Amino acid sequence: MKIICEDVVYINGRFENKAGEIIRIKEGAELKLIGAASEFLSKEIIVKTSENLLREIENGEFTSFKCILEAGTNLYFKSKDKHCKAELLEDLYLTYKSHLTEKRQISLYSCACKMTNESLTLKANSLNELYIDVFNKFWDDGAPSANAFTTFYTDSSLEKPINNLREDWKNELKKKRNA
Repeated sequence: MKIICEDVVYINGRFENKAGEIIRIKEGAELKLIGAASEFLSKEIIVKTSENLLREIENGEFTSFKCILEAGTNLYFKSKDKHCKAELLEDLYLTYKSHLTEKRQISLYSCACKMTNESLTLKANSLNELYIDVFNKFWDDGAPSANAFTTFYTDSSLEKPINNLREDWKNELKKKRNA
């Protein structure tokens, strides 16, 4: 038996009918979605060469910037109880904007990356996006958000967050300003 649901809207991460009732779908169900191509989101990951990425950052509105990890470097994170390994597909940069408040002056520049485990590969345009995709793939409860500085680590034992690299650079910048 087939059920035909017409005029279904995807909203807030779920399907609803015109009356606003949630359409519950059984785990593992195979469905046929029909819609205009413009209604489907495609996730295009464009990996920039080191030279192109550097040129893009140099043309940005940054007071300063620093490459902290090179493409091919592995980072590690934990999403709930799952230990994961991410690979940087581009160099990872810290950027500095002096006109922002001290807490927001230093940030990570978006960096294409991927996570591969067993039979699954997820690619993303930033570490935060990757974390959210991993969370949404494996869990359906909770808030899939993360601070990349405190969520991603340079070691598999999860003891050295990339925040350490930010703090080191922040201290370098302070020394230069005070010199």
